[in-house]
Amino acid sequence: MLLLAAGALISGFTILRRIDPFDEGVVLEAARRVMQGQLPHQDFLWAYGPADPYLMAGLFKSFGVSLLDCRILRVVSDAASALAVFIEASCCREPRRTMTAVVRTTIRAGWSGTLDRHCHTALVLRV
Repeated sequence: MLLLAAGALISGFTILRRIDPFDEGVVLEAARRVMQGQLPHQDFLWAYGPADPYLMAGLFKSFGVSLLDCRILRVVSDAASALAVFIEASCCREPRRTMTAVVRTTIRAGWSGTLDRHCHTALVLRV
């Protein structure tokens, strides 16, 4: 739990930084289209799996349309990635290397764009 909280805290520092019109805009537009009944890959071009537009559309229906929803989802994903890296790296039995990997991944995730979230989600699902 402490590792999840630390990952969320590090990633959360960037939650209100500038808007990325490409990556975040594409995700938000896809969610809007799903809310209108369109299907990813069938009705509009979508380069990723279908989970993001549906998840964001569900968040929009629950809490209203907001860029903050997308960013909160990113913070949760980054924190889960830190935990996944810890689990993967702890197999090497070297605590210093394990924590270095976790800190580097968490900091990189916090400063990366939303596009990298897909890579983090794949890592979490691998564990």
